[in-house]
Parts: sequence; C-alpha cells; structure tokens
Amino acid sequence: MDCDSESSFIGDLLGMALFGFMFYALYKIVVLCFKALGWLLVAIYKIFDFCVLVIALFISRSEREDLWFHHTGLRALITIPLILFSCVLVMNDSNEQAYIARNDLVRSAIARQSQAEPTQAQTKQVATKPQTVNTQLLNIRSNPNAKAGVVAQLGQDSIVLVNKTQGSWSEISYNETRGWVASRYLTVAENPIYAHVTAIKLNVRNAPPTGAVLFQLNKGDKVTIDSSRNNWVKIKYKDKSGWVAQRFLDLT
Repeated sequence: MDCDSESSFIGDLLGMALFGFMFYALYKIVVLCFKALGWLLVAIYKIFDFCVLVIALFISRSEREDLWFHHTGLRALITIPLILFSCVLVMNDSNEQAYIARNDLVRSAIARQSQAEPTQAQTKQVATKPQTVNTQLLNIRSNPNAKAGVVAQLGQDSIVLVNKTQGSWSEISYNETRGWVASRYLTVAENPIYAHVTAIKLNVRNAPPTGAVLFQLNKGDKVTIDSSRNNWVKIKYKDKSGWVAQRFLDLT
C-alpha cells in the first residue's frame, strides 16, 4: 500500500508540473500574440499616417472637411484602437517600456500631423470699407463653405458691409441679412455710401462696443459710411465721426 501511495503522489506532482508548464506556455503565447498585434497596429498607423499626409497635400482644407476620409477622422480611427491595445500589452513589468514607447509614438504622430496640417484660416476682424457685389447673382451662405446652405442672394452692385473675414470668405451684412460670401465677388465701393438712422436716438461712440459717447443721432439722419467691423460701422455726420451699431442703419 505504501508503494502504491508513493507512486500516486509522484504522479500527481508530475501532473501538476505538466499543467503548470502548459499554463505558462499558453500565457507566453497569448502575450506574444498581443505584442504582435500591437506592432501590427503600429505598422498600420504608420501607413495611414503617410497616406493621410499625402491626401492633405492634394486636397484643400475646405474640401477635406466635407469628405468622409477627412484626416482628423482617420487619426481617431487608428489612434483609439492603438491606445487600447497598448494598454492591454501591459500584462507584466517587462512590457511597461513597450507600453510607454507605443503611447509616445501615438502622441508624437499626432503632434507631427497637427504641425503638417494647414491651420484653420483665422478669422480677421479689421475695419473694412463698404463693398459692392461684382457678379450678377451672389449667394449668401450660412457658413464659410461652398456647400453651406444659401440664406439669401444679392444682385450686382448691391452694397454690403463686411463684419470679418476668414480665409477666402467674408461675413457680410445687408440690412437685416447676415451671412458668408466668397470675397472675390466683392469690390470696394468707389462712390460714397449713405445710410439712414432707424433708431429714435442713436449713440455715436469713439470706439466699439463700449467707447465713450461722442454725440447722438436722430431717426432719419443721413450718414456717410466710412468702414465696418464686427457689426459696428464707422460713420461721418457733418463734421463729426464715430462708431454706431450696424443694426440701427438702413442702407436702402
């Protein structure tokens, strides 16, 4: 009985040792698979990174924003799963450096692409002379984009005031209508442009929007428009000048 018991004990030890070895081998295989998958994603990211930069060179920003393969979406599509798999790779201390290196790769790739990406056209708010429409029919759009909705149309020689510019677009006001037009269809007005005051009493300030009040205008007063900026208009009235809120002027 003692011999049989000893043989059974040795067999159990061998079985446990074999099970432990198989478990350890399976663990290493799984870790290796995740590592391989992680490096595969890195390779895919590099390929997409290159392709996206090529796309950015040949497609203008305004057009890219309307396309399904806009590079911002591509970055998110590749970066998010890459980060997730990077986290999974941290299964023990030996993989910590791989995790750190991989996240550094993601951050550096995004930073590099952000630098390569053309910066969005900055909005400029500078005083601009009154403009006239130089085309037969001009669409006023809701946004500075050729695919944005049309909110109104202007005929040739219509007088508009420019509030601000963004790239090749100008935000204009035409009485109560406001929107964006392509700047190339506007020309500085050659003749003086006049407007009438629509408010009962209108403050004329030395600077928009809260500058000191210089004098007041009455409803119906005729003023000459000098320039406009961000919904404010610099006007001349007799021998005085100053800034008034654009909404209280009628160009017609």
